Amino acid sequence: YICYDIDWQAKVAYQWGIISFRKGKIEFAKDVYQAICDCFNVYHLNKIEWYCYADNPAIRGYRNFVKKHGGRECGYTRQTSMLRDGKLHDSVCFEILACEFRP
Repeated sequence: YICYDIDWQAKVAYQWGIISFRKGKIEFAKDVYQAICDCFNVYHLNKIEWYCYADNPAIRGYRNFVKKHGGRECGYTRQTSMLRDGKLHDSVCFEILACEFRP
């Protein structure tokens, strides 16, 4: 499952929803990468940004992805969401600008 919203005025793709229902499937990673490339190459957006819970195991992959493709970890917000465990969780913001994107 891959979705995102677009602010056409600011040319930003945000509020990404990336959920893989099968662990370790390279096809899903390729689909996410293609969606990001489409944001820049097809829709000519200026930036993509997304948040990840700080204790989400996927955060390691996001950190590696932005390091490899020219993005950055640009923010950390504390106690942003209460999840089903009844605890407040922190979030980390990531972004990639079109001018810095390395395919």
